[in-house]
Amino acid sequence: MTVYYARLEDTGRIKIGHAEDAYRRAHTLVVQFKTSVTLLATEPGGFDREEEVLEEFAFCLYPGAGEIFLPSPALLARIESLKIEPYHVRHRTRAQRWAEYYAEKSARC
Repeated sequence: MTVYYARLEDTGRIKIGHAEDAYRRAHTLVVQFKTSVTLLATEPGGFDREEEVLEEFAFCLYPGAGEIFLPSPALLARIESLKIEPYHVRHRTRAQRWAEYYAEKSARC
């Protein structure tokens, strides 16, 4: 298991959670929050480690939004210390996906 830190691009807030595969979870966050997501950092650990991190950064928890945090200097410093190559997952509307599909299809003809 992995604890992940992901930025929700529409608000800049940070989602902290745990998952078996943080990269796959980034794709599901795009669907869940309907915004682009950037996976910023990961660290080994499961539910227990996630609970420790959530408790450590409880002071910057965004009210009423679950495990969503405001990007405080302490949280950003933690992310910087664990930093991975940022992994960006772009949110696209259905219309955008169809437009890309038809553009790609017409380019092949």
